[in-house]
Amino acid sequence: LDEAYDALGISTTVSDKEVKVAYRAKAADFHPDKLKSKDLPKEFIAFANDQLARINLAHKVIRDARGT
Repeated sequence: LDEAYDALGISTTVSDKEVKVAYRAKAADFHPDKLKSKDLPKEFIAFANDQLARINLAHKVIRDARGT
């Protein structure tokens, strides 16, 4: 669970709303569609996909732990 909070760059004491805001900000940073429009190398797009999967999993773990 601590790893999930670290992945989103937040502390365990933030509100549910703050979790959502942090998740959306991180997801936007690594969203492949946004990065493709910037003509970045395929290797970076692959890295971004991995990071987005990590961010999505972290958000799910936190939501499940909080029951939201």
